[in-house]
Amino acid sequence: MIVFMGNEAGAGVTGNMISIALALASEMNCTITLFENHAGNNGIMNYLKPHENVNCVCEEDYLSSLYRNSLTRSKSEYTVEEIVQNRLYYYGKPAQNQLAHDYGMTYMISEVLNDIKSIEKVRNNFVFVDAKLSGTENSKYLIEKADLIVVNLTQNRSGIRDFLINYPDISEKAVFVVSDFDANDESSRAEINNLMLFHRNRTFVLPHCSDFRFSAESGDLIEFFNNGWESEQKNWYEDKTAHGERVFYFKSLKNVSRSIMVMLNEIRESKEAKKRV
Repeated sequence: MIVFMGNEAGAGVTGNMISIALALASEMNCTITLFENHAGNNGIMNYLKPHENVNCVCEEDYLSSLYRNSLTRSKSEYTVEEIVQNRLYYYGKPAQNQLAHDYGMTYMISEVLNDIKSIEKVRNNFVFVDAKLSGTENSKYLIEKADLIVVNLTQNRSGIRDFLINYPDISEKAVFVVSDFDANDESSRAEINNLMLFHRNRTFVLPHCSDFRFSAESGDLIEFFNNGWESEQKNWYEDKTAHGERVFYFKSLKNVSRSIMVMLNEIRESKEAKKRV
């Protein structure tokens, strides 16, 4: 289970999670299931135009097809929706307010974790959890149980510093992604350099891209991804146009996604090795 969290509001947790999931599903031949541990209007499905892209599938049939075991779990309100055929799924329930969500998850957390374990029994099937700011007890529990944590950081000097002070225990299993990165912003360069110094192979940037932001706000992330994934340009760093932004964004997305996949494979191999002992 991979948990995505942010250091503060505006860290781009949901958009980054979807982009990385699309990258892994496209390039690494993975099946990714998205789950969000929060309520609100700015959820996963708002980024993906559900009325155009999503097909509802039977939850029991979906889970059974993944691990071919009989389900002993009780019926829940959670459903599975197919976003990209055989590659990307959404596991969730109808929209509700945050208080109702937190109350319901208090009783559902064990069942949700059992579903996640069942999905991940099959090789190259992963669950991405959107935990936002991770202030609830349920989010803290999911973070504790996570195999890998993707920490999305705003390019904010005090925000980066405060997060590292307040969450020292997760560094060993964390990947750090600076969202909406602006190379010309000098204000947080020292903090980012410190991150790279202590977590050199686990610190990445996803640069500012106007087209990405517009696509996220309008629910067109899949179209944005499909149109830009193969973008190539030798001198992209000299191109200050929207096209140059897109090329830089996708180069960075490929970098962080491939690194996360390496880590996930290492985690899975470690688990399998422990089972054989």
